[in-house]
Amino acid sequence: MLVDIIRPPVRILLKLFYRIEYLGRERIPKSGSLIICANHTSYIDPFLLGAMCDRPIYFMAKKELFHIPVLAWLVRILNGFPVDRDKPDRKAIRQSIELLKQGKVLGLFPEGTRHKDGKLGPAYHGVSLIALKTGVPILPVAILGANKIMPPGAKLPRFPKIRMKAGQLIRVDGLKRDKGDKESLLVKITDLIMEELERLLSEMGVL
Repeated sequence: MLVDIIRPPVRILLKLFYRIEYLGRERIPKSGSLIICANHTSYIDPFLLGAMCDRPIYFMAKKELFHIPVLAWLVRILNGFPVDRDKPDRKAIRQSIELLKQGKVLGLFPEGTRHKDGKLGPAYHGVSLIALKTGVPILPVAILGANKIMPPGAKLPRFPKIRMKAGQLIRVDGLKRDKGDKESLLVKITDLIMEELERLLSEMGVL
């Protein structure tokens, strides 16, 4: 895959320009279905996750990006597929589930949109729903510093240090399932994800 070819030079560039530091990479399973979820502060976040992981990651990307020629090309290189963020997109969810059934890695951003201040925003339950339907474990990954590349008002990109840290796997199959209260279980899984991301960011000094 093209992404496997470009990953090594991208890592070199990230190390050169952003002094990028990967923490907890040993926690990324080398095989099997996996959902990686991260906080979202920059358009570069999918590139950062793709560089950190030795396995190809498939991403949901807002459908509008596929109408912009250069961006559409970049998104496809990153194994992106469209999602309609204005309504529940069953097609995108089905595609996510199918990829996981094939043993792939799915990259998702629980907040659904970027938060340029670098802090966590409210999360949706999409990650939890997909994990619950497939039984696939979730690996939270915190990204620190990416929001400073193009801060509000900046005309040129900057070169802050970027740190990334993988947390503890969240195994949804290990949670007690209450068939009569699916919503509570979705909330519980989402809370576990965001609590782990908050812990990781706190350890790296952002909160």
